[in-house]
Amino acid sequence: MANISKHESSKTVKLLLLGDAATGKTGSLASLANAGYKLRILDFDNNLGSMIDRLKPESISRVDFETLKPSDPKSYDRASALMKEWKTTEGSLGRPSEWGPDEVLVFDSMSFFGDACLSKAKSMGGNTHMQAVYGTAQDLFKDVIREALYTLPCNIVCTSHMQYQEEEGIGLRCYPKAVSRGLNTEVPKYFNNIWLIEAKSDGKRLLKTSASTRMALRSSAPSVVKPEEELDLGSLFKKITENSRRVLDTSKSPAA
Repeated sequence: MANISKHESSKTVKLLLLGDAATGKTGSLASLANAGYKLRILDFDNNLGSMIDRLKPESISRVDFETLKPSDPKSYDRASALMKEWKTTEGSLGRPSEWGPDEVLVFDSMSFFGDACLSKAKSMGGNTHMQAVYGTAQDLFKDVIREALYTLPCNIVCTSHMQYQEEEGIGLRCYPKAVSRGLNTEVPKYFNNIWLIEAKSDGKRLLKTSASTRMALRSSAPSVVKPEEELDLGSLFKKITENSRRVLDTSKSPAA
């Protein structure tokens, strides 16, 4: 049994970042590097070019990536291997299990990672029916995402496209796009921060962080993260972790 002060959420952020196409999900990651975080990106979207003009010159060295094709069954295996040790032809960045609060592991996007899981499932022997293929793909998806969220001591960001689903008695609801409709509704349970990038009519992009009738958004620190925020992930990550440290430090102070 451990005291809550030991919980990893006091040091790191686990974020599911939602948005329609071209709302700036990938580009917004630049603010994390600009804030001093080291980004390790599993690039399934092949869209990292949108980050470049948002990065400060001194931030470029803090961004590492590997591009993986969702249609290639080997991409799933490569992503799994990188989560054990981030080792490429350019060298090793160590084991993610030994990373800390200055590192961010990114799935960009989680939706296309789901496609990679499906490609892997289709390549495996024994699956002759599509229902079985999808079941295997879901298991592969959950194995990796839950390992990242529940065992790695670093920050996690999963960007995701959205899928609208009709729910009985509720109406049209928006969920992250994963492997299947059933998994779409399960994935939000894994995250304590679910934010939506929304594009305004004037082109400005904002973050929504609180729940609505359309989707279950939330923040792990609603006392410092407003329902609507500027699109600056780096600043918000700092707010959340600094707030946790402040609360825990106050609890250690002797009573007046």
